Amino acid sequence: MSNLLPEKNIGVNTSADAIRKIPEALKPPSLWKVESGLRKIMVTASDGGVSNTAKILIQLHTQPRNSYKELRQLTGLSEDGLTKRIMAMKKKGLVIRTSFQHYMLTELATKILEDAMV
Repeated sequence: MSNLLPEKNIGVNTSADAIRKIPEALKPPSLWKVESGLRKIMVTASDGGVSNTAKILIQLHTQPRNSYKELRQLTGLSEDGLTKRIMAMKKKGLVIRTSFQHYMLTELATKILEDAMV
């Protein structure tokens, strides 16, 4: 009899995958510090929105040139979902667009990350 369950982790990133590229100073339990810093400016965002925003900020900090595909794999968002998340981050002043589908952290985002590393 064949196994009817899908192969483990198809299309879904485990927490280990999500934090693979995060610098040691920002790995859990310090990841929650980035999220708590974001909650101060994203008071209406859902937990998933804050969590995905934190992952994107950390990824943009560690590797400034990321493709949408890499960010989608990291967050588990669809292409439209990632676009909406990036636009929300832009609206809050966390990122600025440098070229097509490429973004850079602002001073506000850098300060949130620096506060989390303390």
